[in-house]
Amino acid sequence: MSFVREALSVAVLEALCPSAALAGTAPFPTTAAARVYLERVGALDDLAAEEPFPVVVVYTERDESTPGDGAGPPFRRSMDLVLDLSVLVRLGEGGEGEPSVVTVPATDRELYLALNVLEQQVRSALLSSAAGVHFRGVAQKIKSIVSEPEREAEEGIKFAARRLTWSLQVPDDCFDAAPRTAPSGLARLPQPLRRIAEALMTTAYAADLAAALADASPVAPIATPFAGLSLAIDLHRDGATDIAATVDLTQD
Repeated sequence: MSFVREALSVAVLEALCPSAALAGTAPFPTTAAARVYLERVGALDDLAAEEPFPVVVVYTERDESTPGDGAGPPFRRSMDLVLDLSVLVRLGEGGEGEPSVVTVPATDRELYLALNVLEQQVRSALLSSAAGVHFRGVAQKIKSIVSEPEREAEEGIKFAARRLTWSLQVPDDCFDAAPRTAPSGLARLPQPLRRIAEALMTTAYAADLAAALADASPVAPIATPFAGLSLAIDLHRDGATDIAATVDLTQD
């Protein structure tokens, strides 16, 4: 698996659906509230029809690796983060318990206003919120953000959506190539996923991170420490050591 891709996905989930909000100790940053999904399969209009509320679906798509020195790793990584935003309106009276007009708009104008509000909330959550700090740690550079619309109206439902494609520069997976001791637990994960796991392993996203840990690739062999250097010089080439020296190196 690509661990930096997993790091990006979990970081986006935490930004748009913070663990504190799920625990009820902080507000949700968008009108989608907890309806933020990762790699959910299915037509976006079908998802919206199932759930008549604002919905955000997170995907990681194009992943391009370019050799940094023209020969191999570490690679310069470019990745597309895709966010599908949808807002839906039912034609007719809303049912009991349905959200306010901001989330289930009554008119076309309100429908697209609600979608625009959701888009700005998503941008703000990723770019400036406290919960978005992990996303900003993985997204080293934002090359572009493209927003494309989608509109449909059929079978008593009006559906509006936008697809946000963020072109990002992200770090390559960074494993310890020569560990001094056999790593265990979170230490088996490469950066930047290890840093995110250390921060979020006890949150709502523990299951996602535990799955990544279970799939962690084998660690590199333990490095043999360079403990010292000895020197023996035979000046007369008679097999006897004329000059000897020893240097012990600490491992601290």
